[in-house]
Amino acid sequence: MTTEKDDVGYIDPEPYADGKGGMMMFKSALTLLDSLSNEDFNNFMNVQRPDDASLAVVKAVLAAAGEIAENDWESLKGHFSKTLAARLAAMNPEDAWAEWQQLCSTLRPLFRIEGEVGKLDGLLEDDARSTLVTPERDENGGFNPSAMAHTREEGEMLRKTEVGRAIGRWANAVRKISAAAAFKKQMEERLARANAALMRTFQGDGSNALQELRSYRVPPRITFMVLQAVLALQGTDEADVVNWGRMRMLANYKMVKRLTEIKAKDVPFKLLKAARHHLHSQDIYEDDVKKESTATLALYRWTTNFIKYWELINS
Repeated sequence: MTTEKDDVGYIDPEPYADGKGGMMMFKSALTLLDSLSNEDFNNFMNVQRPDDASLAVVKAVLAAAGEIAENDWESLKGHFSKTLAARLAAMNPEDAWAEWQQLCSTLRPLFRIEGEVGKLDGLLEDDARSTLVTPERDENGGFNPSAMAHTREEGEMLRKTEVGRAIGRWANAVRKISAAAAFKKQMEERLARANAALMRTFQGDGSNALQELRSYRVPPRITFMVLQAVLALQGTDEADVVNWGRMRMLANYKMVKRLTEIKAKDVPFKLLKAARHHLHSQDIYEDDVKKESTATLALYRWTTNFIKYWELINS
């Protein structure tokens, strides 16, 4: 039986990962939280029936702050004050939410509502217009037939009240930052596995994998593209990267060993761009790579993981 605690399940951090964007949004949220006045809180309290998306954010933020509240709006809104705003502002998202799945569980009301109305990013903008509107509910939580014509746009309270604007950005920023940290760790683990696979596949200059690569007089299409990307990433002259004869000579154990020693932070964008161009100039699918050779597959997996990791830490 699925419980409320685990009904979110595993959530891939990659679609939410945005470290730099998250930190910029977090700073913006801090400014908004710090500037909230008593009048802003009164306006927030005076909202009679918030839309479902805004209500989900309210629940998620209170859970993140460790506040226990009932599900009804009257109970929830009573927790919002300058004291709570100060607590939210004092949290370091990189420390407080280092465990991604823990954060996902905490923010589960937000994840659930996004499945219906779209991601929070699209609900926070002042000109946002959700395609889904929510009929007003009666006091028991059911739909009131007499009020079906009175609908509200999702995220309305997050855009039209200062408290809503602040907490919406705070929740979104915290999630972006935590997701970026989780995705970075995930990519580091993938890259470590790719490094290990390279060393297993290419065991010295006399390895079967290298012999196979150098045996081609006319290389298979994907093998040629992958080796181009690998050599470009290492700063090989462009003239050598388009000449298979030169590429065959450069395909040695030193080339493979250098791959495992490359640090993403030290690779300039120019080289990354060149490698990405060679690898993505035509569609490549891993199933097709597997058909060419074990050597090509090991190099392909390493290169794709390295490019993705580089893009993550430099975005």
